[in-house]
Order: sequence, then structure tokens, then C-alpha cells
Amino acid sequence: MTNEDRVDLQPAFVLHQRAYRDTSAIVDVFSRDFGRLSLLAKGIKGAKNSKGALLQPFTLVSVSWLGRGELKTLTGLEQKEIPPKFSQENLLAALYLNELLLRLLPKFDPCEAIFDDYAQALDLFQREQVLEPALRRFERHLLESLGYDLNLLFDVDNGDLIDEHKRYHFLPDQGPLKPHIDNIGKQQTYSGKSLIAFSNDDYSDPETLDTAKRITRLALKPLLGPKPLKSRELFISMKRNQT
Repeated sequence: MTNEDRVDLQPAFVLHQRAYRDTSAIVDVFSRDFGRLSLLAKGIKGAKNSKGALLQPFTLVSVSWLGRGELKTLTGLEQKEIPPKFSQENLLAALYLNELLLRLLPKFDPCEAIFDDYAQALDLFQREQVLEPALRRFERHLLESLGYDLNLLFDVDNGDLIDEHKRYHFLPDQGPLKPHIDNIGKQQTYSGKSLIAFSNDDYSDPETLDTAKRITRLALKPLLGPKPLKSRELFISMKRNQT
């Protein structure tokens, strides 16, 4: 995307909002055709402005903006769907997706497939569907969109197709490899069967869900850096309070 002067109504999800001066806000949105961008919403918190409530996270809106720089000015706002409602656990899962997008997606980079995956995940969360498959699918597809396509099917030592009956180590930047005798038990391993299922986005087996979670966490770690994810900390705190 080029930093165009004016863009008329575009569908976008609200990712985050932070106060700016007394009555304005800076709103991070994820649009289907223009990617992630930040908009200055002037006067949106004024008592006479009825549209401020639309700029809540996870809400699908249509937005227009003006400007050439990094921070655009919001010029138009329309509601496309009512704000979704989530259970506490599903809300934390949705916050996790927003954190990933805010921290990993470059600005002004269209990601139509990720936009559609995000919309589908929010719909599943709102309908109280099982969280894990949607999270793992989103993480893997996000990695692919960022240029980190995971090799899940070929042994990095010899290029052979992995065997569903054997177990493998996994190097996020390379792929699976058979354990060497001198390090068996020193590193986690994954079954070939679960790697194959993960490659097909088939999460019907709990082992595949565990494999996908461990591998995507390994792959995302260097991209996210040392700063902890707030949504993950909140999730851990919630689980601790439930015990």
C-alpha cells in the first residue's frame, strides 16, 4: 500500500484503542485491503459523539481516512456488525489474536487471508466453539503470511518424507529431524502422525493440538521477542484463580 491521501469506507476490525488528549483516541485497525494501520479519531470521546462506542476491540466497522504519514486521520465511521460478546476465556483468546496482529503484522501490508481467518476465529469464539483448533490454525497461517512457512513433512537431515510411525525433534527454522542417540530424552519429540495432521490443519486428535501448540510457540517466540504477551499472562492468572 502507498500512503494515499484519502481512502473511502473500508471494512476493518478494531484491534486496540488508546486515549489521545482529552476527547480523541488513536485506534489501531486491521482492514482487509490495506492491512494494519493507526487512525487518529478526533473528538470521538466527546459527549455529543455517538460513534465512540463503535471503536471497541473486535468490532467490524467501515472506516475512511485521510493522510500521508504513519498516523492517518479518521474521516468516516459506519457500523457493519454489532460488537461481539465472548465468555471470559474466549475473550482472552480474542485478545491474544489482537496482540499477535499488533506485534507481528507490518503496517499497510494487505493480508486478506489473515483477515478472513481472524473473522472466522472471532465467529467461532462468539459461538462458544472449541478454542484450540481455531487458535492453532490462525497461528500457523499467520506465520505463513509473514514468510515463515513451517516444514512439517520432510526430514531436514535427508529430505525424506516423515514416517507417521516415528518420532522427531523439530527445529522451527528448518523442520523435523530424527533424534540422535546422544540426545534422546534431552529434547521434546513429536510423532510423525501428529506432524502430518498439523500440516493438513486436522486438529481432531488431542496429540496434534499439543504438537501444533508447542511448535507454533517455538516459531513465534523469536518474532515476538522478550516482551511477554499480556493476554497469556491474564489467561494464566485466570486459570490460577479457578483452582
